[in-house]
Amino acid sequence: MRKMDDLLLSGLIFLMQSSSTKVQCQAALAIRNLASDEHFQIQVVQKGGLQWLLRLLRSSNAHVVAASVAAIRNISIHDANEQKMVAAGFLQPLLLLSGFSSTSASLNSTAALTMSDEIRCRKIASSIIFLFFYFCSRDKDNI
Repeated sequence: MRKMDDLLLSGLIFLMQSSSTKVQCQAALAIRNLASDEHFQIQVVQKGGLQWLLRLLRSSNAHVVAASVAAIRNISIHDANEQKMVAAGFLQPLLLLSGFSSTSASLNSTAALTMSDEIRCRKIASSIIFLFFYFCSRDKDNI
C-alpha cells in the first residue's frame, strides 16, 4: 500500500510543476491533506517536494500561495523537517506572508513559522527590524 501512496505523492509533486495555476493549487491542497500523516510529512521532503512548494509560495496567484502555505504548515509539523525547510529558504517568504493580513495563507504561514527556536528568534529579529524602519520612516511631526 505504501508503494501506491508514494506513487501518488510523486504524481502530485509533478503536478505542482504544471503551468496551470488550478492544477498547481489542487496538487498543493492534495499534498496538504496527505501531509496530515507523518509518513507523508517525511516523504514530501525526501521526494523533492519542498522546492516546488517554495516556487508555489512565490506565485502571483493568491489561491496557489494559500494552498502551498497550508501544505507547508502540515509538513513543518514533523521535527525532522525543520532544518531542511529553513535551509531550503522558507523563512523569508513565510515571514513576509505572516505580516500582511488575516487570510488563511497568513495564518498558516504563522503556524509554519513555529517550527523551531531558530525561526522564532529570526522572526523576533525581523519584527524588530521592521518596526525600527517603520518608525524611522514616519513623519516626525506625527510622533
